[in-house]
Amino acid sequence: MSLDYLKRYEAGEHNAWDELVGLAPDVLSKPEFHAQAIAVAEALMARVRSNVDILRNTLIAAGASVGERGTRLTANDLEFLTDRFGPLPLILDVFYQTIGSIILTPKDDYDYGGVTLEDVDGVSLIALDPLEIEPASEFKWLLDEYEETPDDGPFELYLCPDFLHKQNISGGMPYSVQLPSATPQDALDPKVLWERHELSFVNYLRHCFKWGGFPGLDVCEVDDDKDIDRNWRIGFEHVRGPWRSAFRRLLLELRKDLLEF
Repeated sequence: MSLDYLKRYEAGEHNAWDELVGLAPDVLSKPEFHAQAIAVAEALMARVRSNVDILRNTLIAAGASVGERGTRLTANDLEFLTDRFGPLPLILDVFYQTIGSIILTPKDDYDYGGVTLEDVDGVSLIALDPLEIEPASEFKWLLDEYEETPDDGPFELYLCPDFLHKQNISGGMPYSVQLPSATPQDALDPKVLWERHELSFVNYLRHCFKWGGFPGLDVCEVDDDKDIDRNWRIGFEHVRGPWRSAFRRLLLELRKDLLEF
């Protein structure tokens, strides 16, 4: 098997990233592996950035008021974290410095406005956990709070609110990542904490884009409504007609032209 991971990744072998994560001790200690991991991470994030742009355009074309486009962060923007915890997890560092943030949530008031994607069937987009990764630079106050209570466990860097808080409903803990990394694998691709799928950062993004940027759509795979938590029913409680069919129609519209990564 070729050890040119970037070449393999660009040829469509997207598991090249996962293989590098499996080789985390080598990636962290051997410059040739580390350089390849950075190159693959940059190629991966280029595809993520393309997907974000496609989804934003889809939402805006449907009449949605969407939050601001992300701005890339610099190493200086991240110093408040790296000075305290050392290097950020590799994929997260590349994400911040190439994309900065992903905001598919509404711009104001937890409401997308008049959106044709909702109006056709009565689906609630905001209840479907729209993808959001907020810029790390906004959370210096978290580190200040943490420094005041240093025995309160590992530091958790905030990524975004949970799916209920995104709807202005009291919910659970924010989706976060732990710093410093708990394992060599986390130092490349950290676990997303408090999100129901317990995925790494890359696999969380993959899951989100599989469901068109709105991973709450995945409840349509549950066979019996009784097995769906009542909080996850909010997205379809006002749907006119069979809600699973409505979800699948919405998914087809959202997934147009999205890239696998």
